[in-house]
Amino acid sequence: MTLREAIDNADRLPDDAVIFATDPWNADAAVHLFKNDDEGSAAPRIIDGRSFSYFLEVDIMRDFIKTLRSSDFPRVQVCERVIYYATYDA
Repeated sequence: MTLREAIDNADRLPDDAVIFATDPWNADAAVHLFKNDDEGSAAPRIIDGRSFSYFLEVDIMRDFIKTLRSSDFPRVQVCERVIYYATYDA
């Protein structure tokens, strides 16, 4: 799954999931979901030799997406805004 796919399908992701993504964060970055266990949840994870870093918790991402969509933000730019939020504001 890519970040764009995760963002486009946020409503279908598990409520207790945390999104980790490969660097650099962009629409095509690979994503892996982990259960939010609150224990070391932000520590990077290695899967198949690739490093995945903490991106956002699914519920936080959903709330941010809802805010963007309620403001009539163009769908095409939602992915870019979510990545910006995760990078600079989360």
